[in-house]
Amino acid sequence: MIRATRLGLNDLVSQHMAKLSTRMRVIEEQSVTGKRVNRPSDDPAIVSEVHRLYSSIEDQTVYVKNAESANSLLSQADETLAGVADLLIRAREIAVAMASETITAAERTSTAPEVQGLYDSLVQLSNTNIDGRYIFSGDGYQNAAFSAAGVYGGANTTPSTRISESQWAQNGFDGSQVFQGVIDTFAVLNTFVLDLQANNVPGIQNAIGDLDIAFDQNSFWRSTVGAEVNAVEDAVEIAEGMSSLLSTRLDQLINIDETETYLNLNDIRNTYESVLRVSATSNQTSLFELI
Repeated sequence: MIRATRLGLNDLVSQHMAKLSTRMRVIEEQSVTGKRVNRPSDDPAIVSEVHRLYSSIEDQTVYVKNAESANSLLSQADETLAGVADLLIRAREIAVAMASETITAAERTSTAPEVQGLYDSLVQLSNTNIDGRYIFSGDGYQNAAFSAAGVYGGANTTPSTRISESQWAQNGFDGSQVFQGVIDTFAVLNTFVLDLQANNVPGIQNAIGDLDIAFDQNSFWRSTVGAEVNAVEDAVEIAEGMSSLLSTRLDQLINIDETETYLNLNDIRNTYESVLRVSATSNQTSLFELI
């Protein structure tokens, strides 16, 4: 009975020593590599979590890249519409001046080229592009938005890009809505030029109201672009913050705490040596009893 008890004790001690030895080898390897997990079998749950974190961090990187690209395009769109606002203001100033009954036909005719120049600038601004991508051509951004005659050549659908798990940003606009939605800005300026050339005072007077409507239309789209800019800037901040948090968590999972590992290794070694002593004492006692 005593022998059986001793054999059982030795078996338990041997199993415990094997577990301690395995654990000690794992911690020693961690202290050498600096990694908490060195192979999938070390901890499948952690390995799975690490893969998920890597995937999430990659997603955040894509969101930041998309948002920054959209922000570049949107900033250019805002700058373009600011230019449109300036030329509409100038056109209105001319219309107010030329609507006066004290202005001669010759003076009105001589002003027509300046307004024609404003029209040409509008065509140029409406065809603003970044690296060949026309901002106001919608999904047809590979084509110029407007012809010299003010005819829209883009698409009526608009492109967008993903900037978060649940959010998309518009990175292109339907120029027919921006410049011809409520009122056709091209037609307003073109008609204004013809009225100046024809000394058509009532037509010039009507141009003032039309230019006001065109300006309001442009202001609406500037506010729309501004809202998109704010959205993408917020998205960049959120994605960068999320990426930082995920990276911190990943670091905690992958990399060891050197101090903690050193203390754990010491504890394991001390425990292992204690078990060895118990095992040695047990074996000596068993031999004595056998004699």
